[in-house]
Amino acid sequence: MYCPKCGDKLDESGTEIQCVRGQMGLSQHLARGLYASFVARAVPPRELGPASFRWGGVWFCPGCGIEMKEVVGTNGVLCPACKGNLGPFIYEIVEFHPHRFGDKWG
Repeated sequence: MYCPKCGDKLDESGTEIQCVRGQMGLSQHLARGLYASFVARAVPPRELGPASFRWGGVWFCPGCGIEMKEVVGTNGVLCPACKGNLGPFIYEIVEFHPHRFGDKWG
């Protein structure tokens, strides 16, 4: 899998899946959800519904590692290659998974 915040390959060799560059470990809950949705493709992408906000920022596909595109007016952040939707996971990523970018956390 790839880091949804920077696109680096995640280290899956230890007891915790983590982004080494971002010093960000994934909770078991998030790791299972991302794997099921983007790697195993066992959970289809959720329907895109209307939204009155934008996620903003740059996001990367956990399955492909490429930059994703926000679908304005929906809760969708979609991978142009595999069509996976990161939108349902972004709140959990932002609130509970800080990622280091140089000397700053985000």
